[in-house]
Amino acid sequence: MEKIKRYGGILLIIAVVGLAIVLFTQANGPSPVSASSSPLIIKTGDVSGIGIGMDTGEFKVTGLGTATTAYVLITAFKFNFDSEDHHIDEVGVYLQKAIPGGWQWTVSLPVKGGVAHGRFLAYYNDKNDDDGFSWKVQYTMIAQ
Repeated sequence: MEKIKRYGGILLIIAVVGLAIVLFTQANGPSPVSASSSPLIIKTGDVSGIGIGMDTGEFKVTGLGTATTAYVLITAFKFNFDSEDHHIDEVGVYLQKAIPGGWQWTVSLPVKGGVAHGRFLAYYNDKNDDDGFSWKVQYTMIAQ
């Protein structure tokens, strides 16, 4: 079972990185970054929390200069139930961007004044959604 978890996590990371590359290429064209284009800015960070069924964790990344868009890649994640013997029903992480009056699902974050503001919605539950859990997501942000 441990091998399945390990390899499943690796495949998920490969799929997320592949999707991010496709989305970045679609948004910016296939040409390589040259001296005349905006430089890529790469930042890393993590968000964590404690919840029951689901939880959210906000983050703000500063120092993004004149970038206008930031793509977020999940590079690692960890979920733990507070108690034992659970049969997992759902597990997942979504990226959301701040919009007037709430939050919206997204694959990228707008950068305003050199700052990207977002949050992760994490869910981890068994079939009755009543068990506490802790979570942590590590990410890499690529802004241009």
